[in-house]
Amino acid sequence: HMEDWFRLDAGMGWGWSDDKIITLLAKIKALSPAEVAGLICWANGFWQDCDNQELDKYADDISRLM
Repeated sequence: HMEDWFRLDAGMGWGWSDDKIITLLAKIKALSPAEVAGLICWANGFWQDCDNQELDKYADDISRLM
């Protein structure tokens, strides 16, 4: 479903190349269950509180999380 999201759904607006999508999906698939849960929690918090000016703050949060 993630691949479809990037290519056909809302992610399509990002205009990512196939190589970039494949690379990201490979990294996500390599995560442990705990890392996936953390990523989901981070993403949920980001989209609930989405503010482009605070994107760097969220990027820092995800790096510490991972």
